[in-house]
Amino acid sequence: MTFSLFNKMEFVEQIHPNISLQRYNEISMIVVEHETGRAIISLQGAQLLSWQPKSATQDLLWLSEAEPFKAGVAIRGGVPLCYPWFGAAKQPAHGFARISQWVLSDWQVSEHEVKLIFGLYSENNIAIARVRMAFAEDCRVKFTQLNNSEAQVALHTYFNIGDIEQTTIFGLPKQCMDKVANQVVEVPSPLTIGKQTDYVYSGENRINHIEDKAHKRFIEVEHHNASNVVVWNPWTTATSAMTATGYKTMLCVETARIDETLKQGESLEMRITQQ
Repeated sequence: MTFSLFNKMEFVEQIHPNISLQRYNEISMIVVEHETGRAIISLQGAQLLSWQPKSATQDLLWLSEAEPFKAGVAIRGGVPLCYPWFGAAKQPAHGFARISQWVLSDWQVSEHEVKLIFGLYSENNIAIARVRMAFAEDCRVKFTQLNNSEAQVALHTYFNIGDIEQTTIFGLPKQCMDKVANQVVEVPSPLTIGKQTDYVYSGENRINHIEDKAHKRFIEVEHHNASNVVVWNPWTTATSAMTATGYKTMLCVETARIDETLKQGESLEMRITQQ
């Protein structure tokens, strides 16, 4: 089960008839309520936490019921931005972007779509990165590296599913780096998860389909300018800010640039739709 923030937040400011600033615990949120659907984005991390298009009966994104929503603490769920590194080789794990405060710098609203632009800036007000989000019948998240260094980045998307054991991922290669076993392995494709899984796939841009049998839906995930796709589920392994049974209703399929770093001006993008 995903945790829903709707009707639990404190209203702060109406930015536009379809966009408001709200707050939950220590975290400020941008809330989109539009004819095409609704979404919530945390200003900490420019992290999309919820997206439910009008056609969907369930949120497409998963959010932990155990999440404390404390400032400076990474939020478990939605689409965390792992930048400028991926993993725990440096601290904080998965980089500083997801625990940094971003700025909503622009927005556009039309009859069919809402577009938002978020910026991350240094203490000297130098632009580090930009995230564009667009919400219509689909959802697009585009990360652009503005810093003059090279960096790893991942859109670490948590999908809301009915039952992990009734979920299948299509369109994956049959070979990957198994981060649990720390070796390259052959794996089934299509893939159904039944254990702790942390697979890093390499290759060109691709489209994956997630069959969520319990919710009776397919989710399509397009990866643009990605060098890797990561599939992750902790299974019963203890994980911070997650209930003991949280793994049963979440699945991460991540759009990433891990093997090939992102250079200044380059972007990484994902598009998700419910079918």
